[in-house]
Amino acid sequence: MNQTTHPDADPALAQLATGVDIVHIPRIAKLIDEPGQHSPGQHSPGQHFLDKVFTTAEQATCAGNPERLAARWAAKEATIKALGLHIADIDLRDIEVISAEGAPPRLALHGSADEAAKRLGPGVISLSLAHDGDYAIAFVVSTSSTRAIKPR
Repeated sequence: MNQTTHPDADPALAQLATGVDIVHIPRIAKLIDEPGQHSPGQHSPGQHFLDKVFTTAEQATCAGNPERLAARWAAKEATIKALGLHIADIDLRDIEVISAEGAPPRLALHGSADEAAKRLGPGVISLSLAHDGDYAIAFVVSTSSTRAIKPR
């Protein structure tokens, strides 16, 4: 599990939150392969989905692989849960899974997701991803110094 730690985080004051999500990989495969009707110069429905949910870097890293995209979708959902938010509160591209060769994946928060995390105070966000068979899963653990999560 990889951790991102805020330099001002005090483990003695940390509050803990978790988020987990599981995604059916064939569902993501269907979404990205959806041809649909589109005018010349417009994206297909599948590309529209990719552009709405994943950053350019995530799309490049995954290269259309449904297993990897499903794991990243699960990571975004799990992060939203760990931050105590709702999907409507966040631009999904503001939660980015960063992958480097030979290193575990980690989260980078931007825009609305970064603002939500900052409101919770300095802390750590850890991410674990897995996929097997038809399912991908993500588990996120978040600590903060001023946990202000509303019950869901």
